[in-house]
Amino acid sequence: MSQAERPNYDIKTEIAAYWDRRAETFDEAPSHAIRQGPERDAWRQLLRTHLEGDSPRILELGCGTGIITDLLCEAGCQVTAFDLAESMLKRARARVGDRASILFGDAEDLFPAEGPFDGIISRHLVWTLPNPEKAIARWRELLAPGGRLLIVDGYWGDNSLLASLLRRMASLAEPAPVKTNGPPGLTDPGSPYPEIDALLPFGINGAPPSRIAGLLADAGFTDIRIDPLSDLKRQQRSGRPLGFRLRSMSIQRYLVRGTA
Repeated sequence: MSQAERPNYDIKTEIAAYWDRRAETFDEAPSHAIRQGPERDAWRQLLRTHLEGDSPRILELGCGTGIITDLLCEAGCQVTAFDLAESMLKRARARVGDRASILFGDAEDLFPAEGPFDGIISRHLVWTLPNPEKAIARWRELLAPGGRLLIVDGYWGDNSLLASLLRRMASLAEPAPVKTNGPPGLTDPGSPYPEIDALLPFGINGAPPSRIAGLLADAGFTDIRIDPLSDLKRQQRSGRPLGFRLRSMSIQRYLVRGTA
């Protein structure tokens, strides 16, 4: 059923409520956490590669528990960060203190925001947006001329023979999942997210990097580049269980960068 057929269904409220419930265990997921050592160093290098200037003004969208916010502050950026889930914001504020401005807000509808910014960054956000085209067009308006948009995301819907084989091998390598008292994951029994997902352009499978690059081009960004995050993914897999490493290899994780 489409959202048009359900006029009283507020998808943004449902999305925020879901991630509010996930906040307590969010940092336990290997794909969200960033370990000290080589993995964190790889993130530092990624930011140095794609962000320019001394003490740049950075807008972070969908900051979650503040993991990337912390790295940006550490790099000397002046950070304004938004999220739609209050429980995520509470954890982000506890992590970064007064080193960044952590605000409640909708990444698709930031009016007003104190731009212009030298850079805008999001991680694992675009796949959750009901209107990604609108959001990316708005983000360009908030960038100073020459400012950069960095979108870090992934594509879980690769059905190539290799990706399918890797997922099959991962399922054989992993033990049965351990039941916890936490809220259900995206596709766990009892999760409300499949209903939300049906109304999203990308949703749980994400989008291939070429689709994101196309959205940036449509919004008027130039010098669009795709970074496959090779070193970052290598460090993220290092020391992890075999099942995680295999499944990670079936996912296209990437950074797409565009210049305003």
